[in-house]
Amino acid sequence: MQAGCRRFDPCHLHQITTGKIMELPYLAKLDIEVPDSVIESLNTLSMRFRDPATLNTTKHQYLKYGRLYLQYLKDEFLPEVTDNLDDDQKLGVHEKAKALTHWTDPDHKDIVVLRTFLDQHFNKYFQFTINFLQPHSDIGRHSKHYFPRIFIPMHENSAEFFVWDDNGTEHKMKFDVGHCYFFNTWYDHAVSNQASNDMRIMSSFCIDPRNNKLFY
Repeated sequence: MQAGCRRFDPCHLHQITTGKIMELPYLAKLDIEVPDSVIESLNTLSMRFRDPATLNTTKHQYLKYGRLYLQYLKDEFLPEVTDNLDDDQKLGVHEKAKALTHWTDPDHKDIVVLRTFLDQHFNKYFQFTINFLQPHSDIGRHSKHYFPRIFIPMHENSAEFFVWDDNGTEHKMKFDVGHCYFFNTWYDHAVSNQASNDMRIMSSFCIDPRNNKLFY
């Protein structure tokens, strides 16, 4: 499934660096199957979220939403991309985001399983996180993350993912375990876990489409 295309960021990162415009779908199910062993390793790693000793790997954690960083850039935060920045400054923010490649525990057996899978299918990837949304909670409509993301669902759940296309039309997506999904994060999107009594757990990571030729 894929529909609707847009430049992967409005500050024309690809155009700045190559002189060409890149068009990408806003959402697409990739032809990549995720083995059970990877899902099992992700779920094992997600249990670290419940361990207070490892919460220092989480950059920000809210009452209803938490994020466990498995890749990060030590002791640094990225500035927001705003219209006040010129093209060179925006490019610098985007390129700095790609430095989020340090694995919290590179020799951990479950991270080795995960890294082996990622290396087989993606040329470059960064900012791998496991994301937690509490029952009866929402992540409101938002957009403009730094790079497109790949989602790897970790369990079957009833949470709803919404994305709005160029025409403002709302689309609702269900993510199936065992598959990967590309999402162009410059499109408005939201997540609702209101109808569920269970936590929604989803892993994701960023890619630079210039280094991962998924659609061209």
